[in-house]
Amino acid sequence: MTRVAVTGMGAVTPLGATALSSFEALVAGRTGVDRTSFPLDEQQYESRIAAEVRDVDIAGVLGAREARRHGRYTQLALVALKEALADAGWDAMRYERHRLASILGVGFGGLEALEEAAETAIRRGARRVSPFGITMLVPNMAAGQIATVAAAHGPCWATATACASGAHAIGQAVRLLRDGTVDAVITGGAEACVTPLALAGFARMGALSTRNDDPLRAARPFDRDRDGFVIGEGAAQSLKDSSAFVA
Repeated sequence: MTRVAVTGMGAVTPLGATALSSFEALVAGRTGVDRTSFPLDEQQYESRIAAEVRDVDIAGVLGAREARRHGRYTQLALVALKEALADAGWDAMRYERHRLASILGVGFGGLEALEEAAETAIRRGARRVSPFGITMLVPNMAAGQIATVAAAHGPCWATATACASGAHAIGQAVRLLRDGTVDAVITGGAEACVTPLALAGFARMGALSTRNDDPLRAARPFDRDRDGFVIGEGAAQSLKDSSAFVA
């Protein structure tokens, strides 16, 4: 069986702006859960807490103009990508472009872009909808942008299998490496669906924790007194390479 090496990692999470800071915060027992950064009507929203990425200068990392062109989940994916490539000591010339793939797991995609476009169309008219509205929301856009940045001309797609999307993407990446289709894959997951619509929809399903007055202890999946999950956002990328073991 072909051996696969992880040669670089990057992450941007509610716990930290990098993979290392996120890991250190996790080990220290810290949580990124808090009240949402945007106001919610207490009478309308049963759950008003979330794990948001708050301390990352996205425009500073990507550039203000580039950041404006993308939905939030794509922004987070690209921030994590830059860290992963730097961690790997990235050299695009090392690979044949058609043998480098981009596989990304995502559940919703640019949900906030969809909400904004719909509200704009209703309140201000169709001609005021952003020309980037559609490209911001489609689930495969981040995978495509990753491929563009890394000059990856091999397989490129997004796995959209709800909460299993990231794990599914990693599994597909390893399969591509082991069957010899590619030599390296950029893979991981990205999501940014902390929006009023998502909070309303999941709450109506009875899926979200309503510990609004105790957000630090709201996420307790293995506790017998758990009352639902806490919605969050973030991205993680890794570079997986099957040629790393070749002398």
